[in-house]
Amino acid sequence: KSMEDVQPEADDELWAPLEFALPRLLVQPCSLVPKDGRWGLSNETKPNVLPDPDVFHVLASGRPDAVEQCVDRAARRLKSGGLLVTGCRNRYRAGKSLGVTSPCRPERLLAALLLPLSPRDLERIANGVLYPPELEE
Repeated sequence: KSMEDVQPEADDELWAPLEFALPRLLVQPCSLVPKDGRWGLSNETKPNVLPDPDVFHVLASGRPDAVEQCVDRAARRLKSGGLLVTGCRNRYRAGKSLGVTSPCRPERLLAALLLPLSPRDLERIANGVLYPPELEE
């Protein structure tokens, strides 16, 4: 294919499994801020996404429920930074396990989380798994 045949992907076309997306947002400190009704990265504000070693240690633990525990801990860490995972907004789901099961082995997921991603990809992941920011009126 020539360069003219390659179409840029729409921002909402990036799909990443939840068991990768949630902990991946916690690999390095970053600041997700509202930008035109979506989440965007900012270097100008204090980070609201902080890594939590427990999220990653559970993957190395060898526990049979390691992936599920990793995702649940990542969702709690994101919530503590004011970021709600899609599907966890109502009171019925608050604080409960997301019940994520995955065919991915925990050690392979841990290795995948270490691969660097561009800021654009991190924004696309955030917008795929988090509720949109509240619009101020």
